[in-house]
Amino acid sequence: MNLSPPGTASRRGENRCRAFTLIELLVVVAIIAIIASILFPAFSEARERARAASCLSNMKQLGLALQQYVQDYDQRMLPAATSAWPAQVQYFNDAGVAAKYPNFLGSLMPYVGSVQICYCPDAVLGLSSSGCDATYNADGNAQNASGGICSAPTGTSDASYLGNGVLVRSGGLSIAQVPSSSDIVYCQEGSQQGNFASLRPEFGGIGGTSCPTPPALYWAWHSAPVPTYTQYPYSSQHFGGGNLLFLDGHAKWRALVSITSGNFGLVNTTSGLSEGYQDTYAQTIECYKPSF
Repeated sequence: MNLSPPGTASRRGENRCRAFTLIELLVVVAIIAIIASILFPAFSEARERARAASCLSNMKQLGLALQQYVQDYDQRMLPAATSAWPAQVQYFNDAGVAAKYPNFLGSLMPYVGSVQICYCPDAVLGLSSSGCDATYNADGNAQNASGGICSAPTGTSDASYLGNGVLVRSGGLSIAQVPSSSDIVYCQEGSQQGNFASLRPEFGGIGGTSCPTPPALYWAWHSAPVPTYTQYPYSSQHFGGGNLLFLDGHAKWRALVSITSGNFGLVNTTSGLSEGYQDTYAQTIECYKPSF
């Protein structure tokens, strides 16, 4: 016998089957959207900070390798490559290339476990042409049969960091010649990942500028907007700055606007003073002289 008051069962059924109204669904969706808008930027920033930390760790490992190299070679830096374009050694760590064309990364590879510490996770992959090999043309670029430049990384040559050409000189620079190794950059971050070990700043000049030699002048210690070709900036990959490895082996993040020509051992040819960063192409192609 059903002793429930009349209509009770039907009301309970109605309660069990009651659905969300359109207004309620819209409120839930709006709340989820608000939470997502708060959390997603935080997740993105956390991911970028993790990449920046990984990049800094890579540089610290290169710093340890650099100290071992200097100890093994009587406190002298590695010499400059004797190729047509010593500022950019392609396939820098492939068999025989590092020995034939000494470079700031290939010479350190015997002291590190993997070439993976030579690039930043944020770097953009370089382009490749089919049929690439380690044959160099007159300009010192590896190319394929049709003349296309080969820049894509390989399993053995993979880097995005840029060496300081002021430190990589013919014959090898003595550490004693550098007045403050804790202030002089050994390498900085580039934004393109490829098979080359590039020097920036570099000796001489290309790309619409030419620094007279002699005297020994350098250019491109930073990369401001270039009007004629695709831009690959330096030391600006992480929160308006980049990681730098210094000659004494320590590495740290620096804001791009705080980096000076003096951090690379370069001074103005007229005043003899270090210059602060300027976001101009004119400064990028300006010629500087070494301070040591």
